[in-house]
Amino acid sequence: MMKIVPDPPPLRPSTIIQTALTPFCSCNDAHEALFNVSAGIPAEDALRHVAQHLQSAYQASHHIYVNITCGDNGLHWATLWALDAAKVLVEALRDGIDDAVVKPTPEGDVFVPGTVRKTASAPFCLLGSGDKHLFSVRSHVPAEDVLVHVSLYLQSAHATANELCRQTPKSEKGMHWAALHAIEVAQALVEALLDGSDSV
Repeated sequence: MMKIVPDPPPLRPSTIIQTALTPFCSCNDAHEALFNVSAGIPAEDALRHVAQHLQSAYQASHHIYVNITCGDNGLHWATLWALDAAKVLVEALRDGIDDAVVKPTPEGDVFVPGTVRKTASAPFCLLGSGDKHLFSVRSHVPAEDVLVHVSLYLQSAHATANELCRQTPKSEKGMHWAALHAIEVAQALVEALLDGSDSV
């Protein structure tokens, strides 16, 4: 029997190895970027810093939710959800890091330790009572797909946190700025990793 639809082309596993030079912190293009993510930073190190900035943004946002009166709790929850989802996706990538041999050269294969190619399974969103999680990240999701989604979650978190900052009295904006900056740094690192994946 003849197949009507041909087989799809074989999947090429996306490999994230290093960062590309990426400017950031321009206040929504209000001025020139103040900082750059350096090129050539190993993916494993960049992801560790993404995770730290996400943790910082999450803690600042949670502190705002608990301690600062603001009219829109839905925006708080949207910010916290986006940060939590981004954080667990990054952790799943970090848990899925392995060593790889990439791009054979005339001299031989190139060994690259700490290559980011796929996720490991990771539970998140712990329910209030007990040890059950509401969700989990699936294992073996390609790294590039994950980083694109992390980038989208960070855009969402930045937008909602920025709106919350706008609604907050001036005397209480400091914590919002801390959360916004941590989100922006994490976003820049993710974009640098995505850009760097093309240059290897």
